[in-house]
Amino acid sequence: MPRLIFIFLFIWTVKCFGQSTDKDILGQWSFAKLTVTKKGKTLDSLTSEIKSTFVFSTDGTYTETNINPDKSKTTDTGKWKLIEGGTKVHLFNIKTTAPNSIISDHDWKIVKNKTSLFLTYTYGDSIFAPETMFYKKVK
Repeated sequence: MPRLIFIFLFIWTVKCFGQSTDKDILGQWSFAKLTVTKKGKTLDSLTSEIKSTFVFSTDGTYTETNINPDKSKTTDTGKWKLIEGGTKVHLFNIKTTAPNSIISDHDWKIVKNKTSLFLTYTYGDSIFAPETMFYKKVK
């Protein structure tokens, strides 16, 4: 009986926290929330001000569309690939329509829970509090 419980827990862990495949990433993702960590506490921030989507295509390209609070729109395009055993998505060869902007290659962490799949990107440094963006797969 203990062996059966161990096998069940192992399969459940792999299913919930295992590797992602290209098929998991393909499709549309929408901005879900932004969190800010200050003095060790994580707070939700700007959840309704940002309208942003990613679309990942089978040919290894992606498009990110952002509609800002002032209704201006920017679009980023580039290539993507899974890295680190399917736990992250690497974005590279990025071009943007945002004026005077350059976007470096960067990695998004894939986070799974029982019902959803998220892409997360955390940024910040010793001057700015760490912020994490969450995008949820919608189709």
